[in-house]
Amino acid sequence: EMKTFRSKPQRFNSGKKINYRTPIRYRNASIVGVLLCLIALLPSLAAASLVRVHLGIWGGRAIDMDSCVDGAGEVRVVSSVEGDAAGYVTDAATSSWRPFFYGRPGQIQELEIDRTSSSLSSTACSLFTLLYDGRVFVNNSMVTGGFSRVPWALSDGGGVLAAEYGTTLTSNETGVYLGTASGNIYRTIDGGVTWTLLATPSAGSPVRSIAPYVDHGSGWDPTLWAVAEVSGVATLFEIPAPYTSASVVSVSGSPVIERVHVYPDTSIATAPLLFVTGDSPSESVYRGLNGGVSGWTTTTEARHYFQQMRFDAANARIYAVSGVSTDYGVTFNSLPNFSRTEGDIHPNDGTMVIDPVDPATVYYASDWFIGEWQFSGTGWTPAGEVYNNDRVAAILNNSMDQVPNTPVTKDTFIIGGKSGVGITSDFLTSAPTPTWTFPIYPQSDGAPVSATRIQDYDGDGVVMENVFAGNNGGKIYRSTTQGLTAASYTQVFTPAVDAVGYFDDVDRIEIRDIMFSATNKDHMYAGFGDWDTGRVGGGVACSTNNGLTWAVDAGWVALANPMKVNALHIMSSNFVVGVGKQDDPNLTHRGLYETGAAPAGCASGTFSQVVTGTALDGAVIHDIAGSLTGPMYVASSAGLFRGDGTWTDISGALGLPSGDWKATTYNPTPPAGCAEEFFGAVGDQVYRIRDCGTSGYVAALISPTPFEEVRVMLWDELIIGGDSSVSSLGHAKKRTIKCRAGFDKARDKYVNAVAKALGSCRNRELDGVTTCPDAQAQAAIDKAAGKLGLAKRCGDDYVVALSDSWASLCTGAGSTEELEACLIESGDAAVDAFAEGHFGPSPTSAVSLGGTCESGMTKTYARVLKTALKSYSKCERSIEKEQETSCPNDAVLSSLDRAARKAAAKLGGSCTDADAVALNARGLPDVCAPVSTVEELAECQMSALSAILDDLLTPEQTEF
Repeated sequence: EMKTFRSKPQRFNSGKKINYRTPIRYRNASIVGVLLCLIALLPSLAAASLVRVHLGIWGGRAIDMDSCVDGAGEVRVVSSVEGDAAGYVTDAATSSWRPFFYGRPGQIQELEIDRTSSSLSSTACSLFTLLYDGRVFVNNSMVTGGFSRVPWALSDGGGVLAAEYGTTLTSNETGVYLGTASGNIYRTIDGGVTWTLLATPSAGSPVRSIAPYVDHGSGWDPTLWAVAEVSGVATLFEIPAPYTSASVVSVSGSPVIERVHVYPDTSIATAPLLFVTGDSPSESVYRGLNGGVSGWTTTTEARHYFQQMRFDAANARIYAVSGVSTDYGVTFNSLPNFSRTEGDIHPNDGTMVIDPVDPATVYYASDWFIGEWQFSGTGWTPAGEVYNNDRVAAILNNSMDQVPNTPVTKDTFIIGGKSGVGITSDFLTSAPTPTWTFPIYPQSDGAPVSATRIQDYDGDGVVMENVFAGNNGGKIYRSTTQGLTAASYTQVFTPAVDAVGYFDDVDRIEIRDIMFSATNKDHMYAGFGDWDTGRVGGGVACSTNNGLTWAVDAGWVALANPMKVNALHIMSSNFVVGVGKQDDPNLTHRGLYETGAAPAGCASGTFSQVVTGTALDGAVIHDIAGSLTGPMYVASSAGLFRGDGTWTDISGALGLPSGDWKATTYNPTPPAGCAEEFFGAVGDQVYRIRDCGTSGYVAALISPTPFEEVRVMLWDELIIGGDSSVSSLGHAKKRTIKCRAGFDKARDKYVNAVAKALGSCRNRELDGVTTCPDAQAQAAIDKAAGKLGLAKRCGDDYVVALSDSWASLCTGAGSTEELEACLIESGDAAVDAFAEGHFGPSPTSAVSLGGTCESGMTKTYARVLKTALKSYSKCERSIEKEQETSCPNDAVLSSLDRAARKAAAKLGGSCTDADAVALNARGLPDVCAPVSTVEELAECQMSALSAILDDLLTPEQTEF
């Protein structure tokens, strides 16, 4: 329920509104020409899409985490995730996780809660994030309880960090510390308002890690330890106050160093107690006494990827990702797994945090996201995944498969990714999202799954008995009982046994593709390759007994050219293999290889390199799709290609984006009147290409998966697997479309009602009668908010399934309540900006007699806004019914053209050039250049209106 009218959100780096674009100026154009040019910008401002339904598989990899108690007394766990979803915060009210940002912020490298005792309470929950592009952002909304995704602000200390690239972030009671690529260490003690250059351990050497140390017995923060990369070698430095000099600390045993940690208890005899951790599987943690001067030892013999250590000095406990130490880091008591029917969930190396209220409760990254354990002092109790990772969209997907033979077989769907195997058996019949068995790690092998395949072996059209999964540890696992538990799999392929001579290191082999022969269900093929930088190797393996045993295919052996194989494609008269690796420039290790006949057992015939006569010949092949008889579609580093005897660069011919096209698929039964329909993905964009008659091939951008790179696609209903989710463009049932249409209708009615209420209020304000929003306006706004009624049209499940397709601030909404709240918030901000465009930021006096100009502008452009929303919503319904491919279409442009012409004419009747000059002096929207004529004022209004429509109609692209 809205009680006060909110001001518009601010752009973080300039004070301007989020998403206001720099307008194109047309100072010498006619007013109609100006308006038409601005209208023509709308396709880039509002690229509509088919309904994108999130398929309800949650989880992912936690990169970093922290915890605090917010201003309302609620324990908050925050975590950044791998992929484009940025990060999540716990929401006790809904027992789920909420995303940090709307839109694309970029992946978060590190995050920290501000624990600065001199400026903010340790329970204030001011949150700092360091993005992979080196910038720092801060959000203070949890200081007073709750969490808002709007007030993120760039923290650059008034420009102090403008030329710096952040590399590491840490926090303790003495401040928040930032290390940079230039070798500097900065500190803030006022919540990121100012940053002070504190130390430079080695100029020009990127800082990897910082550990502040506070000795309360002798003074305040006397020492920093830092790891900096000096000439490519990670080096540990001690930097005593006043931080003007740094000395190298030698670590006995020469471990690979990534991070440094210092135990905060100053009372122990060996203080300061130092720990260094490695950046790869190594001899675990190294511990040094007396600030690293002596006593360096390896604390455990287990191999771990230690990145985070946390200290509970009050209970003399040291937590690391393998467990806890109660003897000051000499030994660690390892964590147990979570036992599940599907298979154990492992605690993962990387990150962990202690509960801020109960130090015996700790949170660790796991296979699934974040798990919770309790430590009694002698043993562990696994408590489970925090909120079951509900709504954490961080699934990095590598592979998908479905058998489209019958409606029953299509109900089984499999994915393989960074978080293991996921299988659903009600893919089509459960709405809006399937029921998943996930994550499954075959035989508890924790390596990321990189290839999957399912098979209806007995051909009954019902059960997918056989499930195959390959991973980036070079292993293939096979289950003949549907693969729903880790124990049901048997390892059937081991590169050290089955592919000797085709790799440099058994730990760096990736299974890239698994396929069956089209004519013999027992004949199978797998493509594999060495994934590590600078290594070359790989090939095609084969099996003649349904994957029970494997060997390198005889045809590949004859080729005698080990190289990475990424994709396999079996045709009725050919066997095609796609190869390539970005760091392997050898052209014989790129492009396509083929045999002269379909594969038969383990004697495929001699492979030869295909000469297409296009850029495909020197490209890295990512994906191949097509039927048994052709044509064939290839996604590659050189673009999207089609081959059918001759080869065509489809992406080049149609003027589509250049770059790495990662995935392709095709529709075996194109729409009526079309001879062909196939799809390709580059970055976060999905294109549909059709041949429907005389016009030849025509491409349409059917769905940018907003801000998420597409990694794999699969037809029967166009499933998309990306960096953060598995979603569908064809899983939209009638109620899903009804939900989307209901949202659009509610948004349009609310925005128009608020625009009317606030416009009238601003007119009264000009007369000095009231201050907006007055009681009359607020009552009208509250009434409009109370009529949204989205729960009648959607339901929480459908809101979640459509989470990525909601516009503006509503992207990621997890319930109808949250959807209504963000609709109100985004609508309020848009209308506030809209009204400010007419009245200026200080509407205490009219620029024309009786406020005729302002009042006229309000009415005139409110009509344009109403027309735009109505016509655009109608266009989106046409897209979802497959009647259109993009918005705005001709009908939208025609409606806006008429509305713009009327607005231009009416503006001339309400305002004069003198009014335009006066409005310019009083203040106009940020997107406007100085105006001095009515014509320029009209251009300003349409520029502002375009930006407002952008916020309302498209997923928010938070411009950092």
